[in-house]
Amino acid sequence: MYVTLFSLTAVAMLAWLMLVLLPRWRFTRKIADIEIFPVYLAVLYVVGIVPLLWETGLGVIQDFGSAEGVTQLLSRQNVALIAWIHILTFDQVVGFLIYRDNMKNRHVSIPVQSIILVLTLTFGPVGYLCYYVLRLFSRSRAKSKDDSVSENAAPSVSDQRQNEGQPISSLSAAVQQLTAQFAKERTLFLSGVTGIAIGLIGLVVMFVHGPIIGPEGVLRKAVSFDIAVGIYVLTILLFLPLSGFSEDGLRRWRGWHVTLTYLAYAIENIQIARGLDPRFSRHGSPADNMFGGIFFLIAMGLVVLFLILALSIFRERTGTKDTPLLLATRYAFACTIFAFAAGLWMSFAGGSTFGSSASILPLHAIGFHGLQAVPIIALFQRWSGVSINEAKRWVHMAGSMWLAACIAIAGQTVLGRTMLEVSWLPALTLALLAGWSLIVVRVASAWFKFTKLANVRRTVVA
Repeated sequence: MYVTLFSLTAVAMLAWLMLVLLPRWRFTRKIADIEIFPVYLAVLYVVGIVPLLWETGLGVIQDFGSAEGVTQLLSRQNVALIAWIHILTFDQVVGFLIYRDNMKNRHVSIPVQSIILVLTLTFGPVGYLCYYVLRLFSRSRAKSKDDSVSENAAPSVSDQRQNEGQPISSLSAAVQQLTAQFAKERTLFLSGVTGIAIGLIGLVVMFVHGPIIGPEGVLRKAVSFDIAVGIYVLTILLFLPLSGFSEDGLRRWRGWHVTLTYLAYAIENIQIARGLDPRFSRHGSPADNMFGGIFFLIAMGLVVLFLILALSIFRERTGTKDTPLLLATRYAFACTIFAFAAGLWMSFAGGSTFGSSASILPLHAIGFHGLQAVPIIALFQRWSGVSINEAKRWVHMAGSMWLAACIAIAGQTVLGRTMLEVSWLPALTLALLAGWSLIVVRVASAWFKFTKLANVRRTVVA
């Protein structure tokens, strides 16, 4: 009977799916108001606990007072299953409380609410604690707001695009300009920093525990995934002012991106910590294979969000001062398409190798690094105050070289050959990257000369 009761609890997963995936649906709100699913779990618990107490007697309660007694109780199957139903019931009660309170008061955004509900489902108290802390922060921030309309309101996305970058004569000013966008996109920034932090923690765990968690958990893969995704998020948010998003469109794009990013972190790290491959597990249960499918859908969702941003930037038409940076961004995003294609290639191939010796990872890496490699040319040129035409010329050269290197690596990989072999495609790739490096040295040197000249002028004026 107890196994049957445990199996019947699966019905309550429908409530979690609606709360997490369809929070705005009218039917979800009605379900939350009447609490039919927590009541259903409570009924299952009563059906199980009454005969259990009849069998064991009320004296079993005295075992709750010691660690040994609790351990002995939970070693019995019937007690463990009823205890699990007990936990499921209260997890869902807390989940419904969080849902109703936040839908009414909006202490956190809907995507963050969904993440908290997933944490409540999987690690009950952790989800509640996260919501409690964020709710306190929301309330304190609301109290500190001035009742009058601020004259210095935050600029809209369109205002940000009109705020053109001027020549910058110091390294601190350049860093300040870059970090200003991080401050404007705190939610995205936090999701990127979280990935890097998890990756660094993984490095420590790998040093202490070793690189493998049996049977198939490879900590190195989790570390590289977390840090790479974190850097990707921190880079991609810098391009948002160049997009044509409306305020509402940007809010939706940001919410979905943050949600999918945190879900990707969770599946990648939890599964590897359990000793399983989060994508293609050969030792996991059907549920683990289902999570592998969910992980693939999350990756596809991030690809779609990237394409939406890319199309917006490719279509965007702003003032001429933006042209070099927009041009560099378009080159960078074209390179990134190769990275996403390589990621999908590895998913369908079930690994990072192709043919006898080719690795798909170099194509994956060079595509994503295009997000930094090409725009940095435009930034150096803009900070140096050079003409639009000169800046565009250097951006075209650097962007073409990086994109051609992506194509050359893709060709070598499709042929099933390693990039380490001595042949014309690896040699061409090396030459193209060397050309790009020379351009970086040239534009960086021009900016450093500009900063020195500006400092001399300030000294003379003083």
